[in-house]
Amino acid sequence: MTANGETPPPPEELFLTCLPVIDRLIGIISRRNALSASDADEFAAWARARLMDNDYAIFRKFGGRSSIATYLAVVLSNLFRDWRNSLWGRWRP
Repeated sequence: MTANGETPPPPEELFLTCLPVIDRLIGIISRRNALSASDADEFAAWARARLMDNDYAIFRKFGGRSSIATYLAVVLSNLFRDWRNSLWGRWRP
């Protein structure tokens, strides 16, 4: 149950209905971080795969305390940071 008492849709269905929002947010993150077209495509594919990992665990964790777009914006921002760290490594003093 979500915070408003409704039963959430299955995670796979939620992923498919949110795909336009996911693509829009990935585009925003890619432009904000000045990614080349090939890097943006690579990040998009990587992020979509992470969203589907563990039987859509990220969507199952959505509690409904915000809009799905806001939740995905935070999730995708964190995924971008993880992707960038996997490429460049973490900075250490």
